[in-house]
Amino acid sequence: MTAQGIPGRSRNRRIGGDPPAWIFAGLLLYTISVYTALGERIQWLAAIRHELLLGTAMAILCIWVILKLPLPIGAYRSIVVAIVALFISMLTQVPFAADRQLAWNTFFDRIIKQALFAFFIATLIRSPRYLRFFMAAFLFSLFWVYQEAVRGLITGALVWYNQGIERLHGAVVLYGHPNGLSLIAVTCLPFVIFLQGQVRNRLLRIALLATAGLALLCIIYTGSRAGYVGTLAVLSMWWLMSGNKIRGAVLALLLGVATLVAMPGQYKERFLSIGGEEKEGHSKEARLLLMSDAWQIFLDNPLGVGLNSFEYVRYVRYGRGQDTHNLYLQVATHIGVQGLLVFGFFVGSLLHALQHVNGRLKRLLHRAQGLYQTSAALPGGLAGLRDYLRDVQFTRAVSRAVLMYMGMLLVNGVFAHSLYLICWWLCSGLAMSMLNITGKLEKECDRRMNEVGLADRSA
Repeated sequence: MTAQGIPGRSRNRRIGGDPPAWIFAGLLLYTISVYTALGERIQWLAAIRHELLLGTAMAILCIWVILKLPLPIGAYRSIVVAIVALFISMLTQVPFAADRQLAWNTFFDRIIKQALFAFFIATLIRSPRYLRFFMAAFLFSLFWVYQEAVRGLITGALVWYNQGIERLHGAVVLYGHPNGLSLIAVTCLPFVIFLQGQVRNRLLRIALLATAGLALLCIIYTGSRAGYVGTLAVLSMWWLMSGNKIRGAVLALLLGVATLVAMPGQYKERFLSIGGEEKEGHSKEARLLLMSDAWQIFLDNPLGVGLNSFEYVRYVRYGRGQDTHNLYLQVATHIGVQGLLVFGFFVGSLLHALQHVNGRLKRLLHRAQGLYQTSAALPGGLAGLRDYLRDVQFTRAVSRAVLMYMGMLLVNGVFAHSLYLICWWLCSGLAMSMLNITGKLEKECDRRMNEVGLADRSA
């Protein structure tokens, strides 16, 4: 029996054809492996370079899927052009990099690997159903990282003194630095904010809220000002994106005040030092010196010093290490003024696509709600329509979450050098995927409106 023949099942779940489930399961496994750093936990997986093997197999399978089920490239042409331009701007920096070997390693081990993640997402996630499974795997991975960090906080195994306070560290090298743990902790907040209203199962809703609670503990106890600023950015955008600005302001303010009041004294002082003096340590002075060095190196090398080569150049020139601790200076010094322009085009393309998707889904939601009210009076008119309406709501919730996440990354970028992180490729893949899904949802709405004779009125 086909899906269309099952009472109460939404036909839109099969429109256009989902890729085979076993290939999609590979994406879920890859997502969990990347975000939980599975290779660091299981030595034999690292020994066989399982991510390389899995990524290669997934790339081949995704090419096969595209040959069988072509993607609507025209729907997200600007994103593809921006990605290609970014690739070219980075690749051309490799041969001329001050640290050429590190540049090659960065391009192959970071850029290509992470861009493949976006390719997998765009190729395989073509329905709200698959989008739900992906978000579940993604959020589970974040939960796993948070809970082991909080266990280390409770036992004291992952907490040690640094810059005047006791700071929480991650349990694996990927999140070992407090700033890295803090950034991945802020990552979940936009998704929890928008998805918790879409979850009907009470246990899953509790799990989502627990994930956010663990994330807040990580943000507080890492003592990372970048994480604090990222959280403030999320709260501010929550208010801006709220339909009811007064209610949004009250919720954001209450959550912010409650978190600040609950902070132990040393972390509260750390938070307040964002705009004032530090009680102990000189990290602010070090950052200002770092920014000054980065700006001077950029002025002397406006075309860039090469992929991931700033730290090497700074050490040779000033005898001081560390990368820029600023996304925009990182882009400018690593890939030059031309790379800064291309990166701006890349980010702008993603933001435009996400805004476009969100607007289309908002209009589609109004149409779907009108269709639901009309169909309720028809015999069998609601068959599958509840699922369809939930699919529209869920996809819009994800689009809003990714939009908020992008905004947070751009604000956080003032304090963090995140150019080579996977976050940009997660957003790229989801933006392309949701453009595809939105087109299918719109076609399904048109089909259903034709069936009940609403096409002329909706036009």
